[in-house]
Amino acid sequence: MSKKIEIPIVPFPFDFSGLDEALEKMEQLSRMSKEVQPFRPPAEDHLYTVAEVAAIFKTNANAVYKLIDKGLLACLKLGSLKIRKKEVEGFLERMEGMDLTDLENIKSIETHRR
Repeated sequence: MSKKIEIPIVPFPFDFSGLDEALEKMEQLSRMSKEVQPFRPPAEDHLYTVAEVAAIFKTNANAVYKLIDKGLLACLKLGSLKIRKKEVEGFLERMEGMDLTDLENIKSIETHRR
């Protein structure tokens, strides 16, 4: 013989009358977020950090700071020092063929071919 189990009905303490409206609003927001394109910086950077310039010059950050201190490389400060891409390119053009080993005595590179 099986026993009959009675489960009491207890009133639920939450009101779900606005649930459909809330779900529709969430779907609308989800659609809107897919329409908004994330910010993407230009493919080409126009400002370099000191570390990035050091990598371009194949040297270390201290050497770049010395170039800045001597006025050979212009920079600006936006939180940290930044160097414009055009400044890097101009510096490389101006200093091509120069020996920058001693910034107090910059001179032409003398090549000796054997």
